[in-house]
Formats: sequence, structure tokens, C-alpha cells
Amino acid sequence: MQALNTFFEDARRYRVAKLAKAPGFMVDRRYEALLPVLEGATPMFVAATREREIRDAIAFADAQKIRIILADPYEAYKVLPLIKSHNIPVILGPTLTLPLDEDDDYDRSYTTPNDLYKAGITFCIGTFSARLSRNLPYQAAAAVSFGLPHDEAFKAITLNAAEILGVGETAGIDRRRESGGSHRDRWRPDGNHDPHHASLYQRQARQPGYAPETTLREVSGASLS
Repeated sequence: MQALNTFFEDARRYRVAKLAKAPGFMVDRRYEALLPVLEGATPMFVAATREREIRDAIAFADAQKIRIILADPYEAYKVLPLIKSHNIPVILGPTLTLPLDEDDDYDRSYTTPNDLYKAGITFCIGTFSARLSRNLPYQAAAAVSFGLPHDEAFKAITLNAAEILGVGETAGIDRRRESGGSHRDRWRPDGNHDPHHASLYQRQARQPGYAPETTLREVSGASLS
């Protein structure tokens, strides 16, 4: 931790020298990468699994006056008020995973998304694996079976993810939401959907008259329920 604090202090001195156009100033890519974080323009990802790690991460962010995103915080359910009070977004790990400890409830990973939702914490669900990303809808579906509302499950792998990563507008998700189209016409997080609906949606997108706000049912007449 001392090395990390020292790095941040050095980066701040680097920023001061850069802004002052100090004689002999030389660009250092290590510190350049950290400048958006120090200036509050970009949050920093912090992988923190255990409760103590989460608390330490939040304390560090407070001390450094930076914004953070908690990545894969398995024990976030133990510190919900702390996370909420600091308005820190969360990227949960896979729902379909075994409990971390032997004495954890068997459904611990399944219920955490709903716990965060009820606490009013902005979160999304990730896999942290390119190989497992194709199963992301099923990670959200498991959370629905354990209390998470359907629409919140959909947002956890679309809108919330985009907003947490700061690409809500550039990804076009905000515009699709505002268009009034139904999420469930495209995908049902309870698992009652056509397993090939994604490729079908892509094929229909190439047809004349297609628009992003048009639902899959409206375009193809297919029922996904």
C-alpha cells in the first residue's frame, strides 16, 4: 500500500509540473495514464473481493479523493450501506458460481444482485472472462430467479453497464430506452426465450425498414415468450 500511495503522490507532483510547464519537464506515460483519475474525469477499477478489501478500497479512494468502481466484490452484501453512502458503482462477478466459503449460503451469488438493487446501488453483472461472456444473459437470469426484477436484470447487462463505463450515450443504449420499445420483446431474463434470438435479431437488422427501436416481435412476428 505504501508503494501505491507513493505512486499517487509522484503522479500529483508530475501533474503540477506539467501544468506549470516546468523547465526540463519530461513526459512519463505512467503518470499520464493516471491524470484522468486524479482529475476526476475517469474512475479507477479496483478489484476487491473480500469485505476487508472493499473497505480498504473505499478508504483509499477517500484519502486520494478519486472515484472508483468496485470490480467483482463478492462480499459487497456485507457492506451495502458503506458502498451506497459513497455512491460507488459495482460490477459483480458471475452469478452462476460456487460460494466463496464453505459456510456461505448456497445461493449467495444468486441473491447478491437483488441485495444491491434493494440497497439502491448502481450495479451491473460481468463475467470477467472473454470465454464466458456468451453466457452473460444466463448470469442475469439466475438473479431473476432469486428476486431481482426482470427489467433490473436486463439493465444489469445493458444500460447499467454502459453508464458505469461512461458509454451510455455513445453506445446508443439511452436512445433505445427512451424510444419506448419493450425490453422483453427482445430478451427474457427468466430464460424463456429463443436461444437463437441474437442471431435472428442481427439478420432482421439488415432488412429494409429496420430501426433500433423496433422490437424483434414487430419485425419478424416471432414470439419469444
